[in-house]
Amino acid sequence: MPQSTPATLESNDLETLDKFEDWLRSHPPTAIVGAAATACSCPLANWGEALLGSQTFVEEGVLYTYAGRKNVMLGLSEICERFVAKIDAFFDDEITAREAIEILQECRSELDSTTLGGWR
Repeated sequence: MPQSTPATLESNDLETLDKFEDWLRSHPPTAIVGAAATACSCPLANWGEALLGSQTFVEEGVLYTYAGRKNVMLGLSEICERFVAKIDAFFDDEITAREAIEILQECRSELDSTTLGGWR
């Protein structure tokens, strides 16, 4: 049986979060996709783990994982930082796919209405 090529995570993936949104939408709306205020269980970390196949952490402005012999460390973009801050302030510990998508859309809207937002 042929082995699949491991997925990669690029810094551009953290700029737009389009692939993250695709991952969120692949889940039923009420599926739990992460937890608030945890480095290894936030939705971004769980997406990284699903993509890279090894435990991923989001902490202090960095997404990192130890994938075999290769360490992956990527700085979080402005939208990631906003998303993580909103998730960490969330009133419930568990985050559903629907809630994560709504928070992501809110972050995009905030960035689009400021001069801090990048071109997409």
